[in-house]
Amino acid sequence: MKSVYFANNTCVAYHDTEICEEQFVNMRGKIYIGLLLFIAYVILCFYISDNYADKGANAASQSAETDQSDGSSNGSSVANAPAYINLLDESVYTDATIEGKDTSDDTPWKSNIELLDSDYPEQGLFMMPGTTITYSVTVPQNAKLQISDKLYSTAAEWNVSDGANLIIDVIQDGQSLKTYDSIAVTADGSVTSSKLDLSEYSGRSIQLRIRCFDGGNDNGNGDWVLISSLELNS
Repeated sequence: MKSVYFANNTCVAYHDTEICEEQFVNMRGKIYIGLLLFIAYVILCFYISDNYADKGANAASQSAETDQSDGSSNGSSVANAPAYINLLDESVYTDATIEGKDTSDDTPWKSNIELLDSDYPEQGLFMMPGTTITYSVTVPQNAKLQISDKLYSTAAEWNVSDGANLIIDVIQDGQSLKTYDSIAVTADGSVTSSKLDLSEYSGRSIQLRIRCFDGGNDNGNGDWVLISSLELNS
């Protein structure tokens, strides 16, 4: 008789040594299976943990993107603000709101406000006193409005104008937020360049309104204003 003892004393003595050895092999097999199941469980836990971590990271990223796209100052998006806007681009001009426009036989283009293209000797936005143009824009970050203006050359040669004035307003939701100092258009036809700081409206959707007036002496003769450059950029 051969005796075999296990830690739990479940096998005390066997007359058949082969039966005892078989029991030992079976128990060892169960231990291996248990180890494999434990390893599989650990791997599964790591997989689930990583999966949830990835989902959490993706959710946080999407939330940040949403906050950025929806984040605003007074309800307007900073993320959608372009870095540069040419307000004399034909497509931008087409979307603008024009007031006071009328036919005028005094001008070659038969209008008192018009975007002059390459068909004319001088290009730009032509305005006469009493006309207004309003652009809807999203202001670039730390933007400046750069404007160059003059009296149209033909009108300057007539020597009948006392100059003109341009007044620019910032409007939002129908409320005037700011009116900049008037920009004088000289009667001699020289170019005047101005730069207006719009950085306080960065990322906000606003309206830029440009109004044209005479020189202040109730003399609108020859007040043919040409804005040759009108740009919003950072």
